[in-house]
Amino acid sequence: MKNQQEQNIKDLKPEESVTLEEMPENIQEIQEQMNTEGKTLNWTTSFDGDEPKSVTFFIY
Repeated sequence: MKNQQEQNIKDLKPEESVTLEEMPENIQEIQEQMNTEGKTLNWTTSFDGDEPKSVTFFIY
């Protein structure tokens, strides 16, 4: 399942987003790989009180 989530992030196109319940452990590796492809990975985190609830990834 983790590999599919990582692939969903890597396959993002502008105007698309992927929401996961938690931040992937290797997010820096994914971000660096996407940077070499000319994509800038961004994300926002939704919180429930002080606890992270979900993370939404997108590119410009």
